[in-house]
Amino acid sequence: MTAITVHRDVVLGRGDHSTIFKGLLDGHDVAVKELHRSQDGSSSTMVRCPCPHIIQVLAHDDARVVLEYMDAGNLRQFLDRSRGPLPMPFKLQVALRMALALKDLHGLNIVHGNVKSANVLLSSTKGAKLTDFGHAGAHVDALWSVAGPPFWTAPEIIETNGPRTTAADIYSLGVVLTELDTLQRPYASATLNSLAVLREICAGLRRPELSADSPAWYRDLVAACLAHDPSARPEAALVVDVLYQHLDPSVPWSLPHHTSTSV
Repeated sequence: MTAITVHRDVVLGRGDHSTIFKGLLDGHDVAVKELHRSQDGSSSTMVRCPCPHIIQVLAHDDARVVLEYMDAGNLRQFLDRSRGPLPMPFKLQVALRMALALKDLHGLNIVHGNVKSANVLLSSTKGAKLTDFGHAGAHVDALWSVAGPPFWTAPEIIETNGPRTTAADIYSLGVVLTELDTLQRPYASATLNSLAVLREICAGLRRPELSADSPAWYRDLVAACLAHDPSARPEAALVVDVLYQHLDPSVPWSLPHHTSTSV
């Protein structure tokens, strides 16, 4: 692998299987993902799908993966810092980029398997991109240990612990659409414990909520993505079409600035 400067004092992310540092490659900022184990399904998947809405692999070996750098962190962090409703063009641009990424992946018969707001990275210039692949066959309990309750996971996957599907990816996208609308993590206002919430999700009794002023078409799209029956969920291409109908293409990508400075 080409010589890379790794800034170990700048940690961009940390998980059970890797730590991500900021680095420098050929004079450009990069993200360096150092693996705690020798295999990483995400890098091979991203190499296979050079989609503009998916984080690109610049170099990789058995010990680390060099990824393009996104300067605004992940979507969940951004929403946590936001101090008011987000502009609709921004919400739709993020949603569209996610849907386009899934459309490309699913077109290659690739299931993401871990779609959630923390796996959407933002840049002041490059928009929003999906990252962290390689979880299509992961056990639900494993994802719980990494990131808390699997509230982004489709009910049929929670129930069976089976492999992820394209329909399950769409369900997870629907959960992120609710976060873009409310700024809240899914089920943040629930008074039940996490296991009880999961039981209600599996029984079809609970979904993430939307704000009262959410447009009717957005509510319909989210409801379709969150359909309890996987066969009733739209394909990513249809989600893309719906979002394009409501997005003004003349509005350029821009990160809203009404966020707090604390992390």
